[in-house]
Amino acid sequence: MPYFFFILSLFFLNHALAIPVGNPYNPGILGKGLLIPSDNWINFRVEYLGNFVTDRRLMQAARGAGKVDCFSQYTNSGSLTLNIKERVDIYGTCGVGNISGKWRVKNLGVTSWVKAKSNSHYTWTIGTNIILLEWKKTCLGFNISYMEMEPALKLLTIDNVLGNVSNAGFHYHEWQGAIGVARRIKFLIPYIGIQYTSVECIVDSPYTPSIAPNYSTTNHFKSKNHAGVYLGCAISNGNIFFLNIEARLVDEEAMTVTADFRF
Repeated sequence: MPYFFFILSLFFLNHALAIPVGNPYNPGILGKGLLIPSDNWINFRVEYLGNFVTDRRLMQAARGAGKVDCFSQYTNSGSLTLNIKERVDIYGTCGVGNISGKWRVKNLGVTSWVKAKSNSHYTWTIGTNIILLEWKKTCLGFNISYMEMEPALKLLTIDNVLGNVSNAGFHYHEWQGAIGVARRIKFLIPYIGIQYTSVECIVDSPYTPSIAPNYSTTNHFKSKNHAGVYLGCAISNGNIFFLNIEARLVDEEAMTVTADFRF
């Protein structure tokens, strides 16, 4: 069964590129660090996080407006984690990212294509990972997190005609909860789980009408699918450093790469 999780992870990572969930074993992967004695009940980690969402599946909130045809998000971040007894992680992440979107709008029977792309902008996340149960080399973990990002638009087109991006931007907010199972297999820790996400995104362009039904200058997006699947694998000998690769499917197509160092 553990080898099934590992093979399945590799399969999906080759077929997929919001908020990363992370390995359910994250709090307990590293037993030793660089500076803090391993018998301390608290320790700290720093992390690099690259998150690449090629299609966050959203829909327009207005009745009958339809789906968002493509919504992508790319972020590069750093994270600081407080670890308690190798069972609980409490973390904060900040970095820089951008958003791109494409959707269709129908006004008076005429369908128009709207495309928007943001500048790179500050983004932040807070969350916690908890190992709920551990039996031998298998664990059940829980994660909850919140992310916010509000970049300004640098490009807006309607049917390939440039729009006015003055004071225009995305306002993106996401809550996520997840539960998953992980298994240690020597230096590999594969995992799989399910997640529930709630996304609210507003696109506002006060000087360019028609980005939403009724010639509105504001469009609201929300999650099309709330439930999704995540899976991945960490690589570590249990000392100082681990690398993790994760794919998320169904509610989004996304890939995340993280590298953690324990003090």
